[in-house]
Amino acid sequence: NRFIQSAFENGGSVRIASLSCANTTWIEGTGEDLDFSPEILRTLSDPTLAPMVLYPTTDATPLESISRAEIPAGRRLALFVIDGTWYQAKQMVRRSLLLSTLPKVSFSTTKVSEYGFRKQPAEHCLSSVEAVHLAIDAFQKSPLASTDLDRQHDQMIEIFRRMVRIQQESSIGSRSLRILAHQGSLKKPV
Repeated sequence: NRFIQSAFENGGSVRIASLSCANTTWIEGTGEDLDFSPEILRTLSDPTLAPMVLYPTTDATPLESISRAEIPAGRRLALFVIDGTWYQAKQMVRRSLLLSTLPKVSFSTTKVSEYGFRKQPAEHCLSSVEAVHLAIDAFQKSPLASTDLDRQHDQMIEIFRRMVRIQQESSIGSRSLRILAHQGSLKKPV
């Protein structure tokens, strides 16, 4: 997996995914500069890899049905995951000649994002870590998946849920303090 994060995105949920997955690479950029990324160029020139971009388009191949037609024998999937706001991700793919020409893969889901403190532009939009988790789930259903499937990737979604819960609790706590202060119920110590 190659995680490409927008240079304008601080943190982001994809960090959880990158720490939870083996053999990951972190790349930062904004679009055109990605065409000169040594890691992207290395991935594209590696004859043992089949590079693709996790990106929801109408012509994206569903990961759950990906076959040898898309990933020939002797090659393994090298998945580029774009991290940023939806607008940033769209701009990065559009501005990068390399990323825009790579095959796109996606997955089907009815899941609604659990990213409670960040608004998604549409109901079907997910955070990067949720997308990576569901992409792994989808690929494990494909004809190319190994038979000894584990659920090790579930740890990333559990960590994500804890992060969201902590953020919501601290947000609620801060909001409660502001309300109490505004109502005059909270007095500063003398």
